[in-house]
Amino acid sequence: MTWVILAVAAVVLFIVGVVSPHAAGKLERKTDREASWLKRMSNWLWDPLTWWAKKSIEMTRKIIKQVAEWGRKTRGKLPF
Repeated sequence: MTWVILAVAAVVLFIVGVVSPHAAGKLERKTDREASWLKRMSNWLWDPLTWWAKKSIEMTRKIIKQVAEWGRKTRGKLPF
């Protein structure tokens, strides 16, 4: 279920990156802040859970950054 939500969010973020690259950049920065906070909070968990939480948070952050970048690049290639 989480993957479905992440996929839908990635599509929406790609569209935002195409329509408004500035907004996509703001979302990336907010994601970086939130991911950093979540990784710090996950230090309180038991080791295997900590590893899983950090890996999933980092993977989600990287996906968001990559999709936003693709949206901005696509926007730059459009002839408007």
